[in-house]
Amino acid sequence: MSAQSFISVIIPTYNREKCLLDTLHSILQQTYPQFEIIVIDQSENISEEKKKLIKSEPNKIRYFQTEDRGRSLAKNYGILQAKGDLILFCDDDILVDAGFLETHVNIYKIDPLIAAASCRLVEEGDPSGAIESPLRTTAYGKLVNKPWSTTSSYVSSLNGGNMSFKKEVLNKVGFFEEYFEGTSMVEEPDVAYRVIKSGYKIYFCADTTVRHFPQYNGNVAYMREKRAEWFYYYFYNLLIFYTKYKRTINLPIVFIYTLLVCTKHIIIYKMPLTSYGKMFKGFFGGIRKGKQIYEQEKAMPYFSNYRSPKQKIKQIHG
Repeated sequence: MSAQSFISVIIPTYNREKCLLDTLHSILQQTYPQFEIIVIDQSENISEEKKKLIKSEPNKIRYFQTEDRGRSLAKNYGILQAKGDLILFCDDDILVDAGFLETHVNIYKIDPLIAAASCRLVEEGDPSGAIESPLRTTAYGKLVNKPWSTTSSYVSSLNGGNMSFKKEVLNKVGFFEEYFEGTSMVEEPDVAYRVIKSGYKIYFCADTTVRHFPQYNGNVAYMREKRAEWFYYYFYNLLIFYTKYKRTINLPIVFIYTLLVCTKHIIIYKMPLTSYGKMFKGFFGGIRKGKQIYEQEKAMPYFSNYRSPKQKIKQIHG
């Protein structure tokens, strides 16, 4: 990948205002010149301040509003709009260093087999230190996500706060799984699994640091307010992931992991015992859905899975 690779930065967003504007200003200040920003906004309204910024940067920002909801759906629509040969997904509540884009470009010069990457991401209160395999999925289903690691290394998963792909590889291995529900947890390990199984590598780079500022309506807040529902979708998505790829050998230990996680949260957070049933419905529902996906798409070794319905979408020009 050349030094002048064109980067399409895709930012899905929903009902965010200040943090999104801060993120856009942060990316607009990049020293790397060859990039565009594609915003897929699933909010009901676009504020005048956003429209003013869009109008002031017509050569950099392409802003789309859609009535359809879903993180994976938004990412997939962004890919279809992207002009770049490098696709970079960013959360709408991050701030980046001036050399952020250039760091992502340089990662692909390390090894021609690198097809996807994430950079170091930190939140307030995170520890600091070297972690072996900071991004991975265990055999029993735990998603290890420690992007604050200070050491660069090859990994087997990605961090959604910032993750890039060679566009040609996404076209080969498939887009993001739109069957995932809730907060779409597991979408990053899912696409990472296909990247690696197709013979490519994934790299974690600690040479630049992305700062993450979780919002009141984000993933963590959702888990705190609706813990049983959050885990329903987590297990639902996790079991789709294991079942659709016929990783049935993992299911017994994933079941044990599910049982232990549910018990832990029931005890620590004094949840009603009925929460067991709600959380475990996700486990068995995910198996059923994963089998359905496999039966529909088993002719393809790694799913080319852009199945988006017709979207009501319009471009905002400011």
